Amino acid sequence: MDPNWQNSLTEMKDRGKYLLHSEKWADCRFLVGSVPNQRLIAGHKLLLAMASPVFERMFYGQLPEKTDPIVIPDVQPKAFEAMLEYIYTDRITIGSYKACELGYVAKKYMLPHVVTCCTQFLSADLSPKNACRAYEFAKLFDEPRLMQSSMDLIADNTREVLSDPSFLDIEVSTLIAILDQNRLNIDSELDLFNCLLKFASERGILNESDGGQEDAGDRDGEAGLAKKSPNDSGGHVMVEVIKMEPDVAAMVQHMHQDDEGDSFETDAGMAYTFTSAAANAAAATVPATASVSGSPPLDVAAGSDDLVIIDSDASGDAAANMINIMDDQRTILDGAMLRQAVKKIRFLTMTAQQFAEGPARSKLLQQHEALAILIKISSPTLNDCHMPEGFCVSRSTRTFSRRYHPWRTGAHARCCTPTSRTHRC
Repeated sequence: MDPNWQNSLTEMKDRGKYLLHSEKWADCRFLVGSVPNQRLIAGHKLLLAMASPVFERMFYGQLPEKTDPIVIPDVQPKAFEAMLEYIYTDRITIGSYKACELGYVAKKYMLPHVVTCCTQFLSADLSPKNACRAYEFAKLFDEPRLMQSSMDLIADNTREVLSDPSFLDIEVSTLIAILDQNRLNIDSELDLFNCLLKFASERGILNESDGGQEDAGDRDGEAGLAKKSPNDSGGHVMVEVIKMEPDVAAMVQHMHQDDEGDSFETDAGMAYTFTSAAANAAAATVPATASVSGSPPLDVAAGSDDLVIIDSDASGDAAANMINIMDDQRTILDGAMLRQAVKKIRFLTMTAQQFAEGPARSKLLQQHEALAILIKISSPTLNDCHMPEGFCVSRSTRTFSRRYHPWRTGAHARCCTPTSRTHRC
């Protein structure tokens, strides 16, 4: 280390960069990210407080933070480092892979200039790969123009958006917002339903191995709804066959029988009950030595606490149990919301064969619901049969017409699409 390093650095940003990377005189540490992607990052209280009101209250407020290291589990390490780069050097480095993460941490620590730059970058860099994340970013930070631009791009490129691996990481509320659109670029509603099925399986909401798979002996234009017999301990599956040209009267009679079918838990009230129980269990899991620490809430002036961090003295088992409980809680809530998403599918735009060979065989629908929908598709004028409560009754396909997006063409695209990951706003 050069003892006279100051003499070779003529600008403040260069001296700040030297302090950031050398950790010279660092007087605070942050444990950023969640296992297994945690990183220990050093900082300087004075420089952090100069840039952020949140850090000022954290280090020089009435109750200064004394935890070492300060735990910040809800922020990506790369995004936190990008924020520090701005604080120490006035440079904002934004890439497509971390624009949303940087925007989140900038909002968390009240750096509005960085949030604006992230919003501008996302608006100019929209693509089917990041449109959903951009939508969620805009919704979280109340950016209506970016929300609309993102949703328009999703509508124009729905098939590409659904097929991208990043789609499985979106929030269920975003999925519902997509299903609320009247204009989507899809071949049929089966595209949306199959996406829901994959989404549920990926999130652990639905276990397809429990049933609902196509029976090997199901042939010649017939489709089955598999249901386990409660008295069958041998794992055999009873299959009720649904003809492609159903006997409507017989199916109506069968539908009125007391048959709840196989399905994941979907009742919103039940989800709330489980959530409350999970929260109580989580509270019981945290030892008495646990303390509120880590990052301050977004609204520091209001004095609200929206993040509870277990102190480093807490036992590892307690922390692991709490994480497991929170994961279970999220799965329950996702299941309840996914149930609402299923109800938005326009099943009545499908043919009887499409429905019977696809949605009717899945566990996203209860058996009596599948029967009622299939009857409604096959006999639309039958007044004795109604769609299950809350399900979409539209028979209109989602019309699609590609709209003109000025950022995609000409000089505007060249000037708005960043060519460098170092962004100066």
